[in-house]
Amino acid sequence: GFLIWPKTAANSTTTAFGQIKNAAGTSDKYYGLEITPSSGSMGETTVEIKGNQTCSGSGIPAAGVKRCYTVTPISSQTADVKFYYRSAESNSNTTPDVYLQTGGSWTAQATSAHGGSNEAIWATGSGLKSYGTFSLSSGTPANSKGFLPAIFLLLLK
Repeated sequence: GFLIWPKTAANSTTTAFGQIKNAAGTSDKYYGLEITPSSGSMGETTVEIKGNQTCSGSGIPAAGVKRCYTVTPISSQTADVKFYYRSAESNSNTTPDVYLQTGGSWTAQATSAHGGSNEAIWATGSGLKSYGTFSLSSGTPANSKGFLPAIFLLLLK
């Protein structure tokens, strides 16, 4: 399933999307993501989180975290985004990088920090300027093109 939250992401303010508290309101039970814009207000921003499932599309980052995030702001601004996931969703990723789906391909984003435990493990994408569907993965995207295989083949000749 998935959950959707529309909220205003104001400049220089951390806005939490998808944090669900217990019935008494005394502790967090579910963590979604946090956006901290640094170059202006993003206006009303909609966040969709699909939990316990990987993102769909071609070239998914190899063995990614089993949580998919879609961020749609009114105004794209530079921001740090902290993506949360549960240990049960880690899919053996210990320090995953942030990836953004662009034009059917997954592009690595600047990942500045990792932390948390149990129900609140996180990775932070820093200085993000483009938004859409994000995934987290310690692996390399299936459709990434590197030069290592070509160089290796040249060395074998």
